[in-house]
Amino acid sequence: MKKIDEQMEDAGIEVNHYFSTGLYTREHIMPANTRVVQHKHNFNHTSILASGTVMVTNDNKQFEITGPAVMVIEAEQLHSILAITDAVWMCIHATDKTCVADIEHEIVSS
Repeated sequence: MKKIDEQMEDAGIEVNHYFSTGLYTREHIMPANTRVVQHKHNFNHTSILASGTVMVTNDNKQFEITGPAVMVIEAEQLHSILAITDAVWMCIHATDKTCVADIEHEIVSS
């Protein structure tokens, strides 16, 4: 099975990684009509829509938001993001790890 980053890159989404003390940020530069694949996290995390309009599917709920906007994705909620317009979406996770593969193993629920 492909890792989340590989799936997003295959879909045309640019993924950038940023590290600071105790925090990891994953930035998704999303052309219109691309989707961050459905997944769950082990912990709550903050997401920021820096620009654009997206449709968030969170468990069985859907809602449209336009950036800039901030929201919390609760742990164990199946979620995905569909870019309606070109968008920049960021996920911020608390971790001291700096290896993306290790972080994904720690934060993504099976």
